[in-house]
Amino acid sequence: MKKLVMAILIMAGITATAQDHQRKGKRGDMKDLTPEQVATIQTKKMTLALDLNESQQGKIKAILTEDATARKTKMEERKAQKEEGKKVTEISRKDEIFVSDNGIITIAGGKLTGYRKMAERVVDMVIKAKNHQSFNKCITSNIKLYESENLNQ
Repeated sequence: MKKLVMAILIMAGITATAQDHQRKGKRGDMKDLTPEQVATIQTKKMTLALDLNESQQGKIKAILTEDATARKTKMEERKAQKEEGKKVTEISRKDEIFVSDNGIITIAGGKLTGYRKMAERVVDMVIKAKNHQSFNKCITSNIKLYESENLNQ
């Protein structure tokens, strides 16, 4: 009986503290910043972690600013659609691939169920851009996922 009561108390405690909706997460703190501010913060973090010089910082900041601008645009589009009264299921989850002037490939959007296909498109893009001789396209569609043999039955 003591074990049952303890188990119930532990489960109630875990359930009560599992999600603190009042707490802002890492993204919550940055969602109100401009793309330039986000890029500056990210560049500073990378500089500390990787000991970047001034030239590298400038190049990284340009790439991160472009990426942050694309993400901010996407976020604002979603917010506008949500305010128009569209349900989350009606809002497009289409993914988009962006290639910066420096050749950095960024993919945004999409659904969790489509990540494998999204990754395949990015790999195909890299193979084509780099004119890779060993591969002519991504082979992930021919590889079975772990323990997926009985999924279609």
